Amino acid sequence: MSLSFKIIMLGNSYVGKTSIVGRFIGDRWSNDHKATIGPDYQFKLLQMQDSEVRLEVWDLVGMDTSYKGLNRNFCREA
Repeated sequence: MSLSFKIIMLGNSYVGKTSIVGRFIGDRWSNDHKATIGPDYQFKLLQMQDSEVRLEVWDLVGMDTSYKGLNRNFCREA
């Protein structure tokens, strides 16, 4: 059986959303950060007992920016 979940990372700019996603998805960490200027999508496959679980992780621009209105479209079905 296969399951799929959509996870949205929301929050103000420069709080570490992209860093958390990078660490979770690819075990990456960087001290050199740049602001996210658009939505970023990554996924991770997990094996849990007899099921494969697909986690779709969306990293959205900061909620305190002028782009926050775009985030609503990406939050559907999360």
